[in-house]
Amino acid sequence: MSAMGPGSAWLNGLRRLLLTAWVGSLWGVGYVVAPTLFQIAPSRVLAGEIAGHCFWWVGVIGLVCGALLLPLALTAPPSRDRARGVALVLVLAVGSLLQLFYFQPHIAAIKAAIGPVDPALSPAAALFARWHGFSSVAYLLQSLAGALLVAWGEAPWRGR
Repeated sequence: MSAMGPGSAWLNGLRRLLLTAWVGSLWGVGYVVAPTLFQIAPSRVLAGEIAGHCFWWVGVIGLVCGALLLPLALTAPPSRDRARGVALVLVLAVGSLLQLFYFQPHIAAIKAAIGPVDPALSPAAALFARWHGFSSVAYLLQSLAGALLVAWGEAPWRGR
């Protein structure tokens, strides 16, 4: 086996690092940073602004990691495990694309129309809640796909 083959220690380490960065950012921001902001920030508007920027970075990290991890996933020998691993990477990648280019712009447009008040106090509260709910469900699906991929360990990359 070559030093750069599908099962090389170098590629396995790179896959693990990319997956750790991607899923770690999802979990860290979504389930630790954002809830903490809403508990300690002086206003919900400020907490939402900061959380929005953090989620933007999660999306960027997801796009970069996905663009690097997908080709690495495809280097494993064809197998059922590889197909499942590639599918999970695609779920994560599509989730990142949806968050960055679909949900976040819609939510930002609603917040811009509302102005500097708590979205819950606005006449557009139902619209904001709907889009926030869609985004939250997509984020949860991404988080679960990431959990499956992390729990699966090396199986998707071995190709057995």
